[in-house]
Amino acid sequence: MQRNWPPVEESAILVGVFLENAVVDDPPLGELAGLAEAAGVRVVGELTQKRRVPDPATYLGKGKVEQL
Repeated sequence: MQRNWPPVEESAILVGVFLENAVVDDPPLGELAGLAEAAGVRVVGELTQKRRVPDPATYLGKGKVEQL
C-alpha cells in the first residue's frame, strides 16, 4: 500500500563559524543559502560567529547555541 503524504516544506537556519584569522566572503553564508534554496529548503535565518577555535562539543560557543 502506497501512501500519498502531503509535501513537507523544509526550512533551515544557516550557521557559520569563522576562525579569527579567516577571510570571510561577503555575504558569508550566501553560497550556502543558494544551495539550500536550490534544494527546495526555505532559509528562515542565518547565524554567524567568529571564534579562535571551534568548541569541540557544539562547534558554536555556549551563548550562540542558546541563541539558536
